[in-house]
Amino acid sequence: MVEDWSCLSSTRSIMVCLEALSKGANPKSSRMSRALRFIFLINFKYVPSSLAVRNVITKPFHHTQKILAKSSEGIEVTIDVILNYELEREILGFGECITVIKPKKLRERIESKLKRAVANYLTAGTEPE
Repeated sequence: MVEDWSCLSSTRSIMVCLEALSKGANPKSSRMSRALRFIFLINFKYVPSSLAVRNVITKPFHHTQKILAKSSEGIEVTIDVILNYELEREILGFGECITVIKPKKLRERIESKLKRAVANYLTAGTEPE
């Protein structure tokens, strides 16, 4: 029986976890129960509200996704997952259209990666063509 649910951090290994669940593994006694609540704001400033609403509803980040609030700023959504590389990549793929509200750790990691990305563009233009 699988007791280490670290496979959930990799989409390639999700079938292993599903198979373990089908054989009676208890996710509550494992790492799977340590999922965190993530809160994001999908910003209307950079994407039309109708498109943002449609994408958030039809293509959720995760099956636990819930819409917390809609405002003139955007849509606030929450998901309950274990922090993983794929989640970070998905958030970074939204670029300026998303803001991580919570947890602070993820917000800081995304901010750091975006600052490094900007630095790449600021220094790239200094070389002659």
